Amino acid sequence: MEAVARKEKIVFTDGELISYNPATFEENGRVRVSNEAEVREAVARARGAFPAWAELGVKARSGYLHRLADLIYQERAEIARIVSQETGKPRVEGLAHEVLIALADIHFLTREAPKVLKPQRIPS
Repeated sequence: MEAVARKEKIVFTDGELISYNPATFEENGRVRVSNEAEVREAVARARGAFPAWAELGVKARSGYLHRLADLIYQERAEIARIVSQETGKPRVEGLAHEVLIALADIHFLTREAPKVLKPQRIPS
């Protein structure tokens, strides 16, 4: 069975999602599509991991997000290249509109989270 969305050049066939560059129509790659049981297992594992994440506290979670930002920054050129291939945007636009904005958002959230999430005394 094959389902095709030609305008976006996304093809789903035989359990794979095939991605095409919308600017060149070249194949970017293929990804196996998970079945229902695999999705349920992934959701169950995520739910199981959540309590430990919640116990970390804002400072520790911010540390993980800073590490994520560092990794994104280190791989920014490769991420921009992939964004360009997946969207058809020029590479510089992928960098400016996707990668750098994501980095700015992460830094904003890690800076503001301790202020917003700190315990507050509400006058009675």
